[in-house]
Amino acid sequence: MTLTDQHQSRHSGDINLVAALMALGIPLDPVQPAALVEKHDGENYASFYLLEYSEDGSESAERLCEYWMGSAPIPPGHGFKAICEFIRARPRGVQKSTDLLDFAVDWLRERGFPLPGLRNLDDVPRYVGALPESDASHVLAYVWNRHICYELFKQCSRQIYYESGEGAETRHALIDSRLPRWQAKELLARLEG
Repeated sequence: MTLTDQHQSRHSGDINLVAALMALGIPLDPVQPAALVEKHDGENYASFYLLEYSEDGSESAERLCEYWMGSAPIPPGHGFKAICEFIRARPRGVQKSTDLLDFAVDWLRERGFPLPGLRNLDDVPRYVGALPESDASHVLAYVWNRHICYELFKQCSRQIYYESGEGAETRHALIDSRLPRWQAKELLARLEG
C-alpha cells in the first residue's frame, strides 16, 4: 500500500485488506474510490483508494496495515483481530459474497453470536448497527465492505498502467483511459523522457 500524491490517500489492490480497513472505519476516497488498472501485459486489477484515518480519527490506515502485515501485534480485543482471524479461517473457494456471508454466520455462531434472522447481505447493515464494536460487527462489516468493493470494481473507471526504463531509472504512470488520445500520448512522451 502506497501514498499517492494525486489523491492524498492510500491505495491497494488487495480487496480483503481494503474491506478490513473499511470495517474499522477507514473510508474510501470520495474523489476516486477505485480504478480498474490495465497492465501492458494484459493482466487487470482493481486499485482501491482509502483515506488515511477513520472518520472519528481513532484508527489510522498506516497502523492497521502494520497489523495486517504482522509488523505490529494486534492489541487484544481490537476489532481488526477478529477480522484477520476470520479471513485466515475462510476455506478456499469461498469467494462470492453470499458464500462469504454464509461462512461468516456459521463462524460467528461457533463463537457465541446467534445472529437470528440474518439471511442475506441486505440484512448486514442492521446487524452491524445493532452490535457496535463487537467481533460480530467487525466481521460482518468486513463481509459487507468486501461486497461493496466488488460491486465498485465492476463500475470503476479504467486506467492503463505503463512502465518504462529499468532499475533505478524505472518510471511508472497510470493514465485514465477516458483522456483524449493526444493527452495520453503527451503523458507517454513525458514518461519516455
